[in-house]
Amino acid sequence: MEALVKAIGVFGVPSIITASEPDGPNGPTLDVVTEYLPDAKVINRKGEIDAFDNPEFVTAVEELGVKKLIMIGITTDVCLTFAALSAKEMGYEVYAVIDASGAFDKW
Repeated sequence: MEALVKAIGVFGVPSIITASEPDGPNGPTLDVVTEYLPDAKVINRKGEIDAFDNPEFVTAVEELGVKKLIMIGITTDVCLTFAALSAKEMGYEVYAVIDASGAFDKW
């Protein structure tokens, strides 16, 4: 994940960082993400699991003016999956970076 966010920062790819309840059980955004993406818009959600259930996040994505999204998530099976499916349903072309996402399962 560090290599990905570093590359995104170096190439100036417009970015949004979001977390559901960053002061809660999921914890804050990893320092490595904010370090390499200091200009990224940060949206701290109020518990929504699917980031696209948050109007502020949807607006931020729309303001990017892009149709292709590169997405990573703390957990592949929840954080990434729900947001990626919603983005796809909204007409975005989604690239989920599995190697930069996590899971609680060992397989």
